Amino acid sequence: MERDETAKIIAVIRTAYRRMYKDDTPQDIAGMVAVWDRVLKAYSYEDVCMGVDTWLAMDTKGFPPVPGQIIDCINKAKQSPDDMLTEQEAWDLVEHALRCSGYIEDAEREFLQFPSAIKRAIGSASALRNMALADESTMAVEKSNFERSYRVAQAQREETRKLPPVALEARYNAANTLMEATAKRLAGPRPGESRGEWHERIEAEQKAFLEGLSDD
Repeated sequence: MERDETAKIIAVIRTAYRRMYKDDTPQDIAGMVAVWDRVLKAYSYEDVCMGVDTWLAMDTKGFPPVPGQIIDCINKAKQSPDDMLTEQEAWDLVEHALRCSGYIEDAEREFLQFPSAIKRAIGSASALRNMALADESTMAVEKSNFERSYRVAQAQREETRKLPPVALEARYNAANTLMEATAKRLAGPRPGESRGEWHERIEAEQKAFLEGLSDD
């Protein structure tokens, strides 16, 4: 979103909550535009307009929004039905999949069809297969464990959705670096490299990576 578009958004909000801003100076307005522009720069003007319209339509308390509340409105408006599954609805999908997951090939097929939050809650196709092979008497425990993991997965997803794109990119880059380090560790020593040298190299790379994070 461009700065002049941010100014239009601020004008709408100030008009809707005129009484809250009646004593603002031109400097106050300029500062508000600058802050909102910084936080919402990565979002499109259309999305921010949608977020503001949603806020204005739902607000019953009469207080103007902060940028994070508009981002929350944008995210909620873009949620797919799968994102809004309750714990029971998610478990119903898992329970149905368990009836078809006695073999690892079947479990992999069923696992791939799950929404991302359910995948994170279960962990892997192998875990789904283990659940399918578990004794019926333990299913209540399996359900309780899943619902707890699903709540955590949903909360993490919501927090991630609120992060600005720059922070998301940094997180993904860090995850990719860790995955590469794990792959190197699993690959074992390089040709001609002793196991001691291999361990020292991996530890040095991990230390450099962590120091890079602290510098940021």
